[in-house]
Amino acid sequence: MAPPDSLVTTFLGSFQGAIAVLLTIGAGYLCSAPTSKSILSRSATKRLSKVTTAVFLPCLMISQMGPQLTVRELKRMWIVPAWGLVSTIIAHLFGWIAQRILGLPSWTIPAAGRAESNALPLLLIQALQNSGVLGALRRPDESIDVFMQRARSMILLNSAVQHTLTFAFGPPLLKQDRPPKTVLPDHLAPDTQHPPESPASPSSFDLPIPTIQDTEHVGLLRDDPPHSYGAADAGEVLDALQDVPAVPELRGKSKMIKRPFQWINPPLIGAGMALVLGITPFLHRMLLDKDGPLYTTLTQAIENLGSLFVVLQMFLLGANLHLLPTSTSSDGTKFVTSTLSTLAIRYLIMPVLSVLFVWFTARQGWYIADQLTWFILMLIPSGPSAMMLISLAEMVGVDEGDVSTFLCVSYAISPIISFVCSIGLRVVRVLETR
Repeated sequence: MAPPDSLVTTFLGSFQGAIAVLLTIGAGYLCSAPTSKSILSRSATKRLSKVTTAVFLPCLMISQMGPQLTVRELKRMWIVPAWGLVSTIIAHLFGWIAQRILGLPSWTIPAAGRAESNALPLLLIQALQNSGVLGALRRPDESIDVFMQRARSMILLNSAVQHTLTFAFGPPLLKQDRPPKTVLPDHLAPDTQHPPESPASPSSFDLPIPTIQDTEHVGLLRDDPPHSYGAADAGEVLDALQDVPAVPELRGKSKMIKRPFQWINPPLIGAGMALVLGITPFLHRMLLDKDGPLYTTLTQAIENLGSLFVVLQMFLLGANLHLLPTSTSSDGTKFVTSTLSTLAIRYLIMPVLSVLFVWFTARQGWYIADQLTWFILMLIPSGPSAMMLISLAEMVGVDEGDVSTFLCVSYAISPIISFVCSIGLRVVRVLETR
């Protein structure tokens, strides 16, 4: 029998955790089967997904991140959002290089750069803990609850960074896949050289005058002159029917107002609230300390709502994968090339890069020497692409078929992440003994 800390034992524990995550996704997939008794529809999953992201995820961030975001812990955990930012930029750069060299569609760039950073790693961490794989990463005086809260807080801290980058750079990248606008021939194009005729011109009165019914009176019962029965003055009618002129100044101001708010999203708001509660001593004592006056009421309610996020998000992920449209690309070779190159970045290049980063920096004194932090740093850039790509594709109006088919493949092979977990845990143990 292999020793408890062997690579084989670690891999089996990681693989079991990955399979548990995949089975959770599969349950949602089966519940959305297109039968007469289907439990979930596309509209229902979209509404539930919005609720989980807008309500449950911010609550989870407040309950899990808040107790850890003290000034002291922020000095220890700064490397997590920093590496999350840098690794995401590097992954997007690899995706851009592949897209340029191989002539791939632009959706491959955010697909290569944006890993699933919310429910999947959270559920995987929970499964790894249940299988006993993460036991060696705990501090000697640390309870299981504190250990898991610390792990979740680091994952969610990275998630806030990832969401901000996705909302900032995802839409412009996906817009490049929009089909070109159809240019009408000259004889079919609208005549923009000549302004519309003035209502006073003779030809204007060749048009039939619309009848405007007076709802208060009937023409036959009125004593007004006959020419006013049932009709308004022709000039007034045509003036009212003219197009409303565009006001570019207002549109420009509207875009300027909206642009700074593109980065604001529910996870970022939840992270900001958790930060304020964590670093403000009075609020921390009131809400986050277990003996605080509001902990057993308000904080417990927030924690209950947050606990719904992880499993529900993975369940809805499976349902969405089943309900989304499939690829309609006429060039199957290009789609296969796009899928393989993007999966290579997500499951091979970025995990290797993250392991090398931790291996060469962990003992340099640049950041905290903590086994759990090292493992999270290796886990952050790995795994399938984020399901948020579908929402971005819908938002910018591009074809969702190729993106959804790629995501199905990406999550179907997600147990590959067990290799990353087992190698990462092995590297952590070697670094600890150096």
